[in-house]
Amino acid sequence: MADNSDVLYQISKALYSKFTALDGSGEPNAFYSAVNGALFEDRAPQGSNYPYVVWHIIDSPKERTFSEEMRDTLIQFDIFSSDSSSVEIKNIYFHLSDLYDEKALSITGSTLICMREETMHVLPPEDETTPEGTRTIKHYIVDFSIYTVLT
Repeated sequence: MADNSDVLYQISKALYSKFTALDGSGEPNAFYSAVNGALFEDRAPQGSNYPYVVWHIIDSPKERTFSEEMRDTLIQFDIFSSDSSSVEIKNIYFHLSDLYDEKALSITGSTLICMREETMHVLPPEDETTPEGTRTIKHYIVDFSIYTVLT
């Protein structure tokens, strides 16, 4: 059986690998293209261009039976957009969900039981002041559960 302490690292690798994977024609997936490759773990670098997505692990409790060790890992994706309409952020959300919801994920040392979208929240827009003026930032939060069994 694999070491349970390595599972979170392997989940992180698997999420990013799926994000950066090219399709059969050598093109990036629609989610990658929608955010111009701007997916960050934990926080975006200061001065990052919009749109971008930040993801992090919220919770990952262990469960054990006599013969198996499992994890129910909650991942949060925060989508940020400064586009004046809501079309851009809605498209990013759609492509995020299309890439990960109920899709396969290759996690070294574990068997994926399922990955599914749990919730989506639309936060009130916030104004951000820049040297060029004020812009409105839209923010969606999307949570996914990843259920794994150690192999």
